[in-house]
Amino acid sequence: MRTFLRWLGGVSWVRRFYEGEAVILALHRVSRTPSLMGSSFCLHPERLQHLLLHLIKKGYTFISLEALLYALQADHPLHKAIVLTIDDGYADFLEEAYPILKQLKIPFTMYVVSSFAKKELFPWWVGLDHLIQERHKFILEGYSYEAKDWKKKKRLFSHLQRRYLRESPHKACGAIESAFRKAGLPSEKLYEVCLDTYALHSLSQDSLCRIGAHTVSHPWLPSLDWEKWERELSHSKAFLEAVLQRLVVDFAYPYGGPQDIPTGLERLLSEIGYRSAVTLRWSPVYRAHRSSPYRLPRRVVNASLAAEDFHRPRWRRMA
Repeated sequence: MRTFLRWLGGVSWVRRFYEGEAVILALHRVSRTPSLMGSSFCLHPERLQHLLLHLIKKGYTFISLEALLYALQADHPLHKAIVLTIDDGYADFLEEAYPILKQLKIPFTMYVVSSFAKKELFPWWVGLDHLIQERHKFILEGYSYEAKDWKKKKRLFSHLQRRYLRESPHKACGAIESAFRKAGLPSEKLYEVCLDTYALHSLSQDSLCRIGAHTVSHPWLPSLDWEKWERELSHSKAFLEAVLQRLVVDFAYPYGGPQDIPTGLERLLSEIGYRSAVTLRWSPVYRAHRSSPYRLPRRVVNASLAAEDFHRPRWRRMA
């Protein structure tokens, strides 16, 4: 069956049927430091530049999220359009990714977790990654862990990531910060991983950049009640609008998979004043998405991504 799907991908009308109006790409961190989470989370800057040039050479055009939303609502056809989005707002973006986007004049939307920008919390998964890489043995919440080679470290990271994924971000950050101190690592560095409010304000002055909200604390939303949903969505929006002195109307769901988005959240997003929300469910954007702007699909960028992936036949055409 996979061979048949690959054969179908070579048929021109099939490619056009699957490629849709546009593709939204989701990028997380761009860094020269390897990550236990792999290239789907942390992409080398040279690989990013190679990918962007590859897509441009293949005839794709990078447009803003705003341009995509306008085209959908106005029923204007698009062809081979790409929207670039960046999650979390990591500090090394300014040095490793931003110069590439500036040089190629590529617009982007960055989704920011407000407590990371305020330095109240940090991305606990980055702290966990660093802890496991730096120490072969460490203590986390009273338990001793050991992993010496890269394969074992990756396995241990996956195990602990699943453990903390549905915990409170405050609890996860507290546990990892404590483990850092016990391991003799500088815990204050954890709060420097993401851009601060000054850097975000400066970045937002560039016409290529739009800032969106990514909640207050990056929780697993199904674990919260309606009141906490409202706080995560509205407080992050209000904080960013105060910092940037402009409206923030675009949102990205934390984690973003089908099991990570509670029923009823779309109505709340609309009531609070958001115009769009992006997931991490993969499909291109089709005209039918004009009726569901709070469920826009994205393709996570990794080292193996190629233009051919955008129109490859899938079991389910539209996410």
